[in-house]
Amino acid sequence: MQTYTVRSGDLIDSIARRFGTTREVLLELNPTLSGPYALHVGQTLRVDPSSVVPAVVEFTVGVDPTGQVTRRSEYRVAARREERGLYTALFPVEVSSWTWQATVVGDGDRVPAPGVITLAPAPEDPTALRVSIVDLSGAPADRAFHLRVSPR
Repeated sequence: MQTYTVRSGDLIDSIARRFGTTREVLLELNPTLSGPYALHVGQTLRVDPSSVVPAVVEFTVGVDPTGQVTRRSEYRVAARREERGLYTALFPVEVSSWTWQATVVGDGDRVPAPGVITLAPAPEDPTALRVSIVDLSGAPADRAFHLRVSPR
């Protein structure tokens, strides 16, 4: 069994994402926890090693304009639409220092759609990336996109 030491700002859900598992699995492995706010800095949690994502992996994900994941690599990746033209992609490991590539896609999932896409690490979560899309006039735009994230 592997352990993880809780850091400032950690929640059960963010720890679960970091290790590619679920809140339910963490609660089962750590029966003294009662919910997402029962953590304190320095606390040691048990993590099932079989649920840990290997250190070197590449994530690929397709996301539709509503923020739904349409295609993904073998590891759990989630996405959500925050507001028009702004999405958050969530990974099971820290990706803030990795290499990111993104493409706006249009009809047929292969033809680039008009627009500009930018990526940045989410300041509050090193396992998340912010995806921002604008149309050619610079206005926020909901577009499907492909995202590839890999270690440097």
